[in-house]
Amino acid sequence: MEDINYSKNYLLGGAIACSQADGGFQEGGKGISTQDLRYLDPSWTPEQIEDKHQNNPFSQEEFDQALKDQGTKYYPLRRGIDFYHHYKEDIKMLAEMVIAAFLTSALVAVILGGKGAQRSETKSSSPQSMVSVSLQIMD
Repeated sequence: MEDINYSKNYLLGGAIACSQADGGFQEGGKGISTQDLRYLDPSWTPEQIEDKHQNNPFSQEEFDQALKDQGTKYYPLRRGIDFYHHYKEDIKMLAEMVIAAFLTSALVAVILGGKGAQRSETKSSSPQSMVSVSLQIMD
C-alpha cells in the first residue's frame, strides 16, 4: 500500500450515532429512546431485519411489550457497543489510530450548549466528561 502525504492541517476523523454505540440503557438519567425499543430476534436473517426496521413500524402491542421487557436479548441496541461504560478506552484507541476528530450525537448536544443532553452530569460518561477525556487523550 502506498503512503499518502496529507497536509499537516488535515484531520482524520470519524463519527457515530449514540444509537449505534451508546449502552447504559436507563442509566444516569438517560431514559428510553426509540432505538432502545427496536426488537431484533436473533434468529432473523439480514433481510428480515431490514424489512422489520424499514417497512414495518411498531405496533402498539410491540411498543407496550418493549416497555415491559427490560432485557437486551431481543433489544440489543440497548447496549450497543457500550460506549457509555467504555468511552475512555474507546477514545484512547481512536487516538492510537491517529483519529484526531471524533463526534457522537451526545457530543453534538454539548457543542450546542447542552440542548438535548439529558444525562446526569455526575455520571462519569456524561457528554461533558467525554469532551474532557477526548481533549486530554488527544492533546
